[in-house]
Amino acid sequence: MDSGLGGVKTRVASGRSPMGSATSPCKTGSMLTTTDVHPAPSAPPTSIPAPSAPNTSAISRAAGLTKVYGKGEAAVHALSGIDVAFAPQQFTAIMGPSGSGKSTLMHLLAGLDRPTSGTVTLAGQDLTHMKERQLTGLRRTQIGFIFQAYNLVATLTAEENITLPVELAHGKVDRDWLQRMVAVLGLADRLDHRPGELSGGQQQRVACARAMIARPAIVFADEPTGNLDSAASRDLLTFLRRSVDELGQTLVIVTHDPSAAAYADRVLFLVDGNIAADLAHPTEATILDTLHHISHDGGPRPGECEAPLRNAATATAEAAGRIS
Repeated sequence: MDSGLGGVKTRVASGRSPMGSATSPCKTGSMLTTTDVHPAPSAPPTSIPAPSAPNTSAISRAAGLTKVYGKGEAAVHALSGIDVAFAPQQFTAIMGPSGSGKSTLMHLLAGLDRPTSGTVTLAGQDLTHMKERQLTGLRRTQIGFIFQAYNLVATLTAEENITLPVELAHGKVDRDWLQRMVAVLGLADRLDHRPGELSGGQQQRVACARAMIARPAIVFADEPTGNLDSAASRDLLTFLRRSVDELGQTLVIVTHDPSAAAYADRVLFLVDGNIAADLAHPTEATILDTLHHISHDGGPRPGECEAPLRNAATATAEAAGRIS
């Protein structure tokens, strides 16, 4: 299954009329022709120059990606030959039923797990055959992670949590970049507060800033709104949208929430370890239509399941380079 940059090669395409009504997302084999863009978020609290226009080269790519757990009759095929590419400065959401392989795909793209076969490249570097020490170094500088559980260090202030990855890598914090992120996140008056003094939404925004402080090539987020109420979720998703539009970030999230996925430029739908649909310029309505279409095409096979998620604290430690 080939899913090209920004949905250029797709099985499912969608558009929006000038009045905002969704066209059918279930026409297979069509090329995308829509030119609408995601509605601009509200003005930022400070003036932030827009990044240069996204180019069409892939910042991250998977080719022939498979992942099999177990052997023989007990084997579980979590991914079955995924081909997908992610363009810079693009917000992609990955959806699918439980057991579809979405978190497995994210872990392989992020270098947190090894594929059974196929290749993963990031910024032109092949992750597939890298040694663990090389992967650790890459995760320090090129990959950011946002976890559902925040994983902030309770004894550190918000600012110290944000800058921790740079400090652990013995780097120098870019104060201008820090101030830009903090301004967009609305955390300027919370930097000296510890996690216990912050709301859940504020803690997740600190986790977002920590993921982006090193200016990684790509940021992955696993159910980032899962522990937030509706208001905090909207605030976080607005920031994630703005991080792409105003800060030039490349972002991939896994979510079960159609309203969260609607903030993205593109939604990939996984079923049984395959990309069942690739939806450009999504709306909540077209996402729901596509999920309905997919569910009638057939759901996960009995016994199909994703790999258990790694302990988030362990993954964070690996990303920071504290363990190899």
